Amino acid sequence: GAILVCAFNRRGNLLAGGCADSRVIVWDFETHGVSRVLEAHTNRVNAVSWTRSSNRLLSASADGNLILWHVLSGTVTIQINLGGEILTAAMHPRNRRMCLACVHSATVRSTVFLQQWEPQRRTTLTEVDDSATAEDTNAATA
Repeated sequence: GAILVCAFNRRGNLLAGGCADSRVIVWDFETHGVSRVLEAHTNRVNAVSWTRSSNRLLSASADGNLILWHVLSGTVTIQINLGGEILTAAMHPRNRRMCLACVHSATVRSTVFLQQWEPQRRTTLTEVDDSATAEDTNAATA
């Protein structure tokens, strides 16, 4: 499948790619080959983000799932459904137990969440009212 997003780990020896066919592929630049193919999403992968140690990788999908992978074993460490398409997500740069996710759906307006893994807790940082944003944009251009 087509690669939609990609991110190097901190050392630059691993590259993760999120695919349109729901897979996450990890390339190893030291061996010059595919290190892992991670499969658990059911829709396109919109974001990938590494922890500082590169032991874990976050993937976020249009299927609504945030998945934290253990890269060496290729297994799912934690999977959380946010109830809408995840447009983008990123690991916290210093705290591997936390990430940021931007979600949109018919029931969940464009919302930015701070998601903690352990204990599982979600904090809403901001909600964007799409209709108000469109009205503001139209008023600004008039």
